[in-house]
Amino acid sequence: MSRREKRYMSKNKKFEIIMILSAFILLFYNLAARVNSYSTTLLAFTYKYGFIPRGLLGTIYQGLNDLLPINMNVYAAVNIFTLIMTCLYTGFMVWVLKKLLSKIGDTTVSWMQKASATQMMSCDSRRTQDDFSDLAGPWKSIYSLIMFALICAIPTFAGYYNFGRVDMYMLIMSLCAMMLIVYDKAIWLVVPLVALGEMFHEAYVFMYFSMILALLVYRILDEIGKLDDLDAGVINYLKAAFAHKSVRRYLWVTVLSVAVVSGLFLYFRFGYEYGDREVADKIYDTAYGMTYDNFVHKDVIRAEILGVDLTEEEIEYHVENFIEFPFFILLMSPFIGILVGLYRHVFKQIRGNRLQGLLRFKYLVMIVGVLTLIPLLAMKVDYGRWCFAAVMYYVMTLLAMMAMGDEVVFDGWRSTIVKLREKWLLGPVLLAYAMMLTPFTDLSIGKFCYQIYDFPNKILRMMEIIPFN
Repeated sequence: MSRREKRYMSKNKKFEIIMILSAFILLFYNLAARVNSYSTTLLAFTYKYGFIPRGLLGTIYQGLNDLLPINMNVYAAVNIFTLIMTCLYTGFMVWVLKKLLSKIGDTTVSWMQKASATQMMSCDSRRTQDDFSDLAGPWKSIYSLIMFALICAIPTFAGYYNFGRVDMYMLIMSLCAMMLIVYDKAIWLVVPLVALGEMFHEAYVFMYFSMILALLVYRILDEIGKLDDLDAGVINYLKAAFAHKSVRRYLWVTVLSVAVVSGLFLYFRFGYEYGDREVADKIYDTAYGMTYDNFVHKDVIRAEILGVDLTEEEIEYHVENFIEFPFFILLMSPFIGILVGLYRHVFKQIRGNRLQGLLRFKYLVMIVGVLTLIPLLAMKVDYGRWCFAAVMYYVMTLLAMMAMGDEVVFDGWRSTIVKLREKWLLGPVLLAYAMMLTPFTDLSIGKFCYQIYDFPNKILRMMEIIPFN
């Protein structure tokens, strides 16, 4: 390893320390240490009442209650359990980002070694040296993306609204599956992992499964593009997909994952027999002892056990969400602009490539994969959860593509960060701005976004109070 490569590795280690410290500072700064009634109520949902929706987390928790010599069905135990799991989630998130950074670093070092060999063979040594120096760009520039991921992922599940929320466990399942795809290891485990995600909550198919589905399709198309003597054309791509084992196994995993998750969703929504009042009463009695203020979240029991449609009761929240969402898009516009600029660079780079059609479709899949959230945005409240899932989708898929050695995305991200660095303080300012927008909540998207959206209402309320002559 050259002196330059060692220097970059040393910087990488220093950043890992900063990353760990930042993650736990974000955790404890935002920590609510109080589990709300929605999350405590779900801990009473167990499979001893049948294969009910959202029953996996409660089954695990009640299993601990049976195994441990203490009563877990009290609020103190719930709070300690949630705190431990949130700390473990924080450590897990740090580990995932560290592994992705390491994988990206290994790829960058490999590129640097190739550039060094090219430099020795090149007559234009000055130009090659500049290219060689720039190769550290993607690796170093990835720090900002990782910090953005931490700023979004840690406070959201530390704050009161999502402390102990089942979404955290769904995200963990998807991140585990993502790491298997990135490292191309034990790929068949993706199927049970996404099945567990759906068993935690039926909305998983819309929220976090899209991340895995998009990466599986990306991997299939990427493997096809690496085949020797591949001619352009849809028929040739399909022939290659079924003819090569490396592609075929990803096809099978994709088909099985879609079938399992879709089947579970259809069962929970349409196959499960709602209306068992006895089960609802037992869940209520168990949940009552686990709440902070003896307030059980009756709506989740009514919806998931009794099958009550809450749409009309939630109309007010729908209206608030529809009004708040444009404000959120406006507040996120700097980050949306970065994402648009990156993909514009990507499509510009692949223009004229022999497999241009394949590459375009591959990156288009990564862009539109998040659209699985549209049914939730259209029919359900809790926009904070849906918007958080969208942000994590784009952040983690970008990291995953770069970790898998995608040179086009590497170059696009590096060029984007270079442009930001030209505005010397813009990068740190954007990270500080991201901290203002987090944590994401549930019914509203976030506290800061809500304050902006609610400002006209405050003015109107003041006008009603203040008398005018």
